[in-house]
Amino acid sequence: MKHEIRLRKMSEEDFSRFKEYSISDYAETMFKAGNIDKKQALLEAEGEFIKLLENGLHTPDQFLMVIEDSKKSSDIGWIWYMYEEDDSCKKAFICDFLIFEEERRKGYATEALRELERMVKENERSLIALYVWKHNVPASNLYKKCGYEIADNQDDGAYMIKQL
Repeated sequence: MKHEIRLRKMSEEDFSRFKEYSISDYAETMFKAGNIDKKQALLEAEGEFIKLLENGLHTPDQFLMVIEDSKKSSDIGWIWYMYEEDDSCKKAFICDFLIFEEERRKGYATEALRELERMVKENERSLIALYVWKHNVPASNLYKKCGYEIADNQDDGAYMIKQL
């Protein structure tokens, strides 16, 4: 079943819920990856979130989106990505991506990534990059299925890219 996915900008209320979830989830992920206790992981996650999003929803080149099923008019997840440039290309980097638990395994993640690809291509980006943690096998499998390739293996995960 093909869904009609739309990525729409978060409202302040959406952002507040996302921020709470994202910091907590990132801290838990760092803790699971090892070498850090829960309290330190939470402090680091919060610090990184605030550093990257110093102006919240209004931070330049940061895009905080609600993933919406247009047919059902319901929110099914969140995606946060940013634009980066270096000498070789203009790219998008996925910072956080979540399909809500009750909406998983329905094809939404694949469709949301396709919609993101369409949007970033329109903005003349030639690549999407992300980092996937080693313990997150379902996410790694999803990205591989969607055409992402490992660009750099790390001890706790891998950088993956997809040329557009």
